Amino acid sequence: MRTESVEPRAAMRDRLDGFTYPSPLNSVRSAAPEASPGLDARTNGGPETRIQQCVAFMCQHLDQPLQVAALAARASTSPSHFFVLFKRVTGSPPIDYLIRLRMQRACQLLDAGLLPVKDVAAAVGYEDPFYFSRVFKSMHQVAPSHYRAHSQVGRKR
Repeated sequence: MRTESVEPRAAMRDRLDGFTYPSPLNSVRSAAPEASPGLDARTNGGPETRIQQCVAFMCQHLDQPLQVAALAARASTSPSHFFVLFKRVTGSPPIDYLIRLRMQRACQLLDAGLLPVKDVAAAVGYEDPFYFSRVFKSMHQVAPSHYRAHSQVGRKR
């Protein structure tokens, strides 16, 4: 049985949390999906590398519906094994991690103040702005519109 130290996983989590997002003005992408093959463990490193590449893919496609099965296929693993690997590397299940990434991006867009809440919701993959508001409020304890108002007040000072 192979045992891993906790430090490399913590370091990986720190690196994954440090992903930066493109500027809201540069985030326009073509509607055509990328034609990229799955990630082969023999050519693209071990589980940490494959998970990191999947997180990068998630960051680039926050506005699109993503399923664990599709992410697992990109990492060349089964959905159940992908779930275990992802949680081991990041400390969160894939869907929870995706929601956190989406909410971080939503905060950036709301801070920029350029888009209405409805458009921010769409930009981070939520078709229903009311559902987006519920998820946002559950994570930040404040509605997106109030978050924006508070961030704009902070900038005026």
